[in-house]
Amino acid sequence: MKSFMSKHFSAFVLGVMGLVTISISAVSFDETKLAEGSLRPVAAVAELFTSQGCPSCAPSALLLKSFDQKPNVLALSWHIDYWDRFGWEDQYAEAEHGMRQSAYNKRLGFSGVYTPQVIYNGVLEATGTDQKLAEETLDKAVQLQQLKQQPKLSLMGDKIKISLPQSTQKLSSKAVVKVVYFIKSITSDIMGGENNGKRVMSTNVVRAELAIGDWDGKSVTWQAPQRPKGKDKSITHAAVLVHQDYGHGPIIGAAVIRLSS
Repeated sequence: MKSFMSKHFSAFVLGVMGLVTISISAVSFDETKLAEGSLRPVAAVAELFTSQGCPSCAPSALLLKSFDQKPNVLALSWHIDYWDRFGWEDQYAEAEHGMRQSAYNKRLGFSGVYTPQVIYNGVLEATGTDQKLAEETLDKAVQLQQLKQQPKLSLMGDKIKISLPQSTQKLSSKAVVKVVYFIKSITSDIMGGENNGKRVMSTNVVRAELAIGDWDGKSVTWQAPQRPKGKDKSITHAAVLVHQDYGHGPIIGAAVIRLSS
């Protein structure tokens, strides 16, 4: 079994018990040119697990921002809460985010979690402090051509219309479709903990997650709220993820849409 302590000796490690040929274009993607309701095609999903209290996470924030500028990559920041006990409570952290990371790592055969960690398509991982490795792993994720199911998204009043066409290949098991809501960019002044006095930035910060249904490969349409009730009104975008094998299995489809102001 892989040892996180030996590979990622400079990263924060937390034991978990019972918790639940294509090349990437180097062309920069200008998000501001997207009109409301516009879509971005997605060939790979990169999920960064990070914290405002993590002293080694700043480079990974810049890394994720560079991933987000690639036209075919969906980059997401999941702020975890297991750094909160070290002097600064991350206002964007949720216990569920750490559970998501734990579920991924358990599936990948790892015995713990750490920050900063990047998970790609739910099947590959790299430490966010190693830029070369992280970029090479992203290349591999794109080359897998894993995201064959492309959800179609559109805005209808205060709703998001989500359509999945008939799958072109038989699914090994039912998939689950989730909507992930996020804020495009956040800058925060840290007033405690190991990053005391620093200003930190984060890209595509996840603020809410909603499972909207199971999918058996047949053509289907759902509706989801543009912004979940009682959640952060600063949410700017929504991504739809299609996870094979339920839970936090491999991602086989993804799309992202800019929400109305």
